[in-house]
This record gives sequence, C-alpha cells and structure tokens, in this order.
Amino acid sequence: MRTLAALIFLAAPARAGDSALAQLAKEVSSYLGSGPVRHAPAEPAVIAVRGGAPMDEGEDLDARLLDSAYFLRRAALSGRASQDDLAALRRVYAALAVSYWVQALAARPDAPTRAEDLRALSDWAALPDVPGALARALRRPAAGFNEKSLVAAGWGPYCRRLAPAHGSPAAPPADAIFDAQTARLDELLAALRRSWTSKKLSAADRARAYFLAGEAARQLSRAPFGVRRARDASAAGPAVQVRMASGRAPAASGPKVVFDPRAIYDKAAPGVVLILCSGQEGGGEIGSGSLVDERGRVLTNAHVVIEDATGRPWTNISVYFKPVRMTGDAAKDLVDPAAARVLSYDRTLDLALLDVGPPPDRASVLSFGDPAKMQIGDPVAAIGHPEQGGLWTLTTGIVSTVVADLGGVAGRAAFQTDASINRGNSGGQLLDAAGDIIGVNTLMSRKAADGLAITAVNFAIRADVARRWLAGRGETTPVVAVASPRPVPPPKPVTVTESRPYDRDELIARQIRQMEDLGDEMQKEIDERER
Repeated sequence: MRTLAALIFLAAPARAGDSALAQLAKEVSSYLGSGPVRHAPAEPAVIAVRGGAPMDEGEDLDARLLDSAYFLRRAALSGRASQDDLAALRRVYAALAVSYWVQALAARPDAPTRAEDLRALSDWAALPDVPGALARALRRPAAGFNEKSLVAAGWGPYCRRLAPAHGSPAAPPADAIFDAQTARLDELLAALRRSWTSKKLSAADRARAYFLAGEAARQLSRAPFGVRRARDASAAGPAVQVRMASGRAPAASGPKVVFDPRAIYDKAAPGVVLILCSGQEGGGEIGSGSLVDERGRVLTNAHVVIEDATGRPWTNISVYFKPVRMTGDAAKDLVDPAAARVLSYDRTLDLALLDVGPPPDRASVLSFGDPAKMQIGDPVAAIGHPEQGGLWTLTTGIVSTVVADLGGVAGRAAFQTDASINRGNSGGQLLDAAGDIIGVNTLMSRKAADGLAITAVNFAIRADVARRWLAGRGETTPVVAVASPRPVPPPKPVTVTESRPYDRDELIARQIRQMEDLGDEMQKEIDERER
C-alpha cells in the first residue's frame, strides 16, 4: 500500500494520474474479490448496528457530507457551480476521507495501514481552516481514537459549517456527464460503501474497506469536475454514482404546513396496520406497522413479530388494514386478515420488514419524511393501537429531544417524544406535520430503577436509520419530494380514536381459536380425501 502522506490535500485540480487511479482500482478489486468479503453473510444495517458514521446530536455526519457533495456535484453538472462551489466540494470530499480513515483506525487499531492512516490525518490537520482542537486531536490521536473521539474534538460543528443545508439542486442537462476518471472514482467509492453496509465483515476487512474509501474520497477531492456532453444522452445517467446519502429526495421550499391532527389522520391512517401474533403454545403480541410500498411490505418493530422465548418469528402473524368505515367494535372492524411472513429483522435495531401480499384498494402507502429537519419542540403525531385504548388511535405531542445511540446501540438514532405511546403502538409511525414518517415507535419508559412512575417519555427510531436498514437489504421506499417546512405547533396534545377500547388478550385468544379452527378444517378435508 503506497504512502498517502506524499499526496497533498486540496492541491490545484489536476488528474491524480492514471497510475494512482489504476492502483486504487486494483486494490479495491482485490478487496472485493477476496474470499472473506465475497462470502461474508449479508447483514442489513451493519453501519448502524456496528458503528461507523460519526453521529452528533442524532445526525449522521457522513450522510451530511455526502448530501452536500450530491448538491454541489449537481450544480457542477448544470454549469452553475462557481469556483467557490468547486473548492467547497473538494473540502467536503477531503473531510469524508478523514471520517473514513478514523473509522478504519477504530475498526482495527493494529491494521497494517495504521501508519498511513495517521500520516494522512496529520496532513489534513495541517490545513489552515481546520479548528485547533480538531487539528490537535488528529495530529496525535490517542490509542482507541474512534468516531466518538472525533465528534468530541468538534467534528460535528465543523461538518455543519463545511456542509450547510442546501435547497433543491439544479437540474443538469440530460446529456451532461463528468470526466471518466471522476465517474470511476464514484463507482469505487459506491462499491466500498455497499460492502460495509450490507455484509457482516471482520474487523480487518472493515478497516481495509474504510481505508480504501478514504483514499477514494481523497482522490475525489482532487479529481477533475469538468463537464462534457455525452454522445448518447441515455448513457449520461450512470456516469454519476453520487446519490443523496439519506436516500431522500432533495428538499424544496414551499408554504408552511399547519399541524392539523385531523388532516394527518386522514392521510396516514389508511397506511397503518394492526399486527396480531400468536404461537402454538399460546401467548402472543400485538403491535402496529406501516405499509411502505405497493407490493405489500410492512415496516414494524422486531419485538412485535419475534418471540422472545425462541428468537424466531411468531407461528401466526396476521395483518389487518383499517376499514373504510369503523364501527367501534373490534370484532366487526378486524376482518379479512392478511397472513404475513417476516422477510427480515434486526433485534438490535428493533426493526422488521413483513410481506403481506398485495394490499387492499383502501390502503395507502406511507412516505418517509426528513427527520433531520425536525427540531426539539416540533409537533408530532402517532397512530396505533394502544392497549386499553382504541384501534387506529391518533395521539399528538412534540419532539422532546434526540438520542444518538438509543439503548447504547451505535447508530440507533432516535427521537424522544411525549406523544402518548403504549403497548400496541410498537412498530407504528411517528409522523410530521405533512403526515410523513419521521420515526418508528419502539420504546416507552414507565418505571425508574427505584420504581417511580415515569410518564411522557417515549422513543421512536429515526426514519433515516430505518431507511438505511431497508437499503441494506435492497429495499426501496417512497420519499417525500418536498420536505415539510417548519410546522405550526398545536395548542395542546390531542387524542383521536374511532373505536372503543379493545381487549388485547381477547384478540390474541380469538386469533388462536381461528387458527385452531382452520387446522381442524384442514384435517377434516384431509381425512375426507383419504376415505
């Protein structure tokens, strides 16, 4: 592996050289083609479960840098990027390289590339615009230096200053493409990021992936961003591999959205489902979920559909869609259940994805909003089936705070909210003023260690964590094309329900009886055929 210190950061734009790019491509190919990487088991949300991107105040800072690069790259393709924009783009990629190198050190402190990592970080720290505390931390990083150490040294404020929030990026001409060298670097970086977000890698392989990604980002900080016209406009698209890191559509300005609980309920409730689980030995669970695509995929909590005793999905999982007109009687409103199967789950993140088949016409797909735009004090809503409450109940509250690592799980960013959430709400959605998902309700606090009751402390996994998890298993989800502007808060919490309280145990018992009856009918049919 060549020495990175000999390569100067942010020099005047010039080709890194075919030899440098060829060497990097060779190393990436060798890494991706190695047996341990090729045969590594798939593990959705590795980046969230095992750490990775530095987090600060609940924000994924790598995603912020990548989103800024996306905006600036689009501006360059459209021909509207100034020299200052291009200089900013180079600084963003240089910062991303630093983040990846720090993650390489954290993944394996004794990696063969350690000396090169340290030299590269020291070179970057010598740049004139690097804050003093951050520069000192990176010149001589202590043993065990990791993402949290980087954030503690001031990485969050630096990234926010370097990559401010952008509006809607300019639309480039259909036939505009970048230099082939730049496009090749995009491909290499994208391939490396896919490897650590979708596979369970050893510490050594993760360290190597991060190290190579740092080199790719460093070369992008010096790459030519000249634009040319493709002979075939249809070939222009694949040339730019950079995407919004969060997977969301770029935000656009628009009128303010008033927080209207009734409007939120009317929009979102048809996409909310009731999940009812039971086992062969009795017992069961009830929860909520969100229809996230037209194929019939439902996002929920793992603890709703995975039995604690076995660590496996419940034997029977039924999903009910909201009736067009509710009677208030659970026996009449819960009809025509869809049998669900668990496609994927992660008990650490407490997320699961179900397949229920084609949804009924009355159902609607819920979109994901932008949790990064939510601030403490912003109003939110939740729809679910709280125990001792009604089915498809709506409650409202505010974002109380953000939590970077809920339950001590690195990357499990969450919102704390005072919106009323109880057993039965688990797996449901936390909604913004536009009725879009900005969180997945997961936990509630009811008693402190000394037994004192706790109220109005509930948690929802942020939607960007859920989206990364879904992307890690190849799933796509709808996103809002226009991010919700700052809403007007409601005067006080509101609870809306269209039915009277239901009996959780009776619903589970009813499902067990139905499955037993179905089994008896099947056995009867088998006996008749054998006669």
